Amino acid sequence: MGCAVVSMKDIRVRQAIISASNEVNIGGIKVQMKRHTDKVTGDEVLTDLFVAWGRQVEKTSPLSEHELTKFFDSKHREITEAWRNEEQNTLRQQEEHVVRTRRKSSASTARTTRGARQWRTMARTSQCESTVPWVVPWSR
Repeated sequence: MGCAVVSMKDIRVRQAIISASNEVNIGGIKVQMKRHTDKVTGDEVLTDLFVAWGRQVEKTSPLSEHELTKFFDSKHREITEAWRNEEQNTLRQQEEHVVRTRRKSSASTARTTRGARQWRTMARTSQCESTVPWVVPWSR
């Protein structure tokens, strides 16, 4: 029977591979994948995949270790790169949000400061009746 147990370093990568599909094509051979369990204890081995492609297929066109390794290494790179890109996009969006918030905050501060300067200028040149900005001048 053509089968193999593939061990991985990252449990999340194994889970992502299984979640994507139970069957894949490796080197032109249809391969089935499932979670690997320890034969003695019956416990699932979280880092391992059981891969099978059948006895008849193995006789006619054997699947090499090199092909298996190449396939799962490329899957690992593909998945981790996608995660990395997703994380970078999230960080970029957070940074853009902070920059937008700061711009809005500095723009309103600039308007407030500009208004206060105008009020002081008016007060110094006696163009208004009151020097306190929150007191509204009234006439009789």
